[in-house]
Amino acid sequence: MPVSELLRLGNARPIARWGTSVLHTPARPVTDFGSELQELLADMFATNTAADGAGLAAQQVGIGPRRIHL
Repeated sequence: MPVSELLRLGNARPIARWGTSVLHTPARPVTDFGSELQELLADMFATNTAADGAGLAAQQVGIGPRRIHL
């Protein structure tokens, strides 16, 4: 999916701050590249844009290894 489409579809999410438990939990490898991952990517692109280009990991938008089955 083109970046322009990701930006159009995504919603900015709150960024987790230092000390939030999700930031201290190791992530699982991505094994499912379906629509749920596309939605997460769109939201991460929108969050990145809203944060003036801050680099992000899934945990920083609140997605821990048990909340989403990627």
